[in-house]
Amino acid sequence: MVSKTALKAFMLIISTVLFLCGAIIMGIGIWAVADKIFISDIVGNSLYRSASYIMVVVGACIIMTSFIGCTGAVLNNKGLVFFFVLVNGQMFVLLMTAAILGAVFRDNIEGDLQEDMKRGIRSQYGTSVEYSEENRDITQAWDMLQQRGCFFAAREFVVEQANILLGIGFSFCVFLLTAIVVGVMFILKLGEDSRGSYEY
Repeated sequence: MVSKTALKAFMLIISTVLFLCGAIIMGIGIWAVADKIFISDIVGNSLYRSASYIMVVVGACIIMTSFIGCTGAVLNNKGLVFFFVLVNGQMFVLLMTAAILGAVFRDNIEGDLQEDMKRGIRSQYGTSVEYSEENRDITQAWDMLQQRGCFFAAREFVVEQANILLGIGFSFCVFLLTAIVVGVMFILKLGEDSRGSYEY
């Protein structure tokens, strides 16, 4: 069986890695909100904005969870470690569900995205750019895209990014599962130690 010290070290390492992941996710979300890239106008502002805000919130939750896990490990507090395991379990289920749905419905999402892009170029490109900031942004984004490539390049860019995100999502699920297993083992070890201290 693994010693309590080794499990505490694993908990601290996992909490530190979770903290870094949360900070990176939150940072990317903040960057995406503050400095939207031109492709966001082409793929749809509401989708891009929503994803950016979700990244900020998820990153903040991961940071708080990692802090709770680290604190629980340092203080040998079963309640904090249990909360750490519980939240990581919920994140695992949500992330795995999202990744599976993304993989299953990838073709539908790709088709909807392609239709949104076509609709944007048909109805908003070059239309009332003096009066509508959204139309002006879409027109400038499509002009920039045409200078750099074409419609299919944009679609491929989005599809490649989606595939990368799916891979990252499944990888993070494996890491969360590891955090859950180590957390449960640490709780069990703390339980063994507390039972052993009451024996005479």
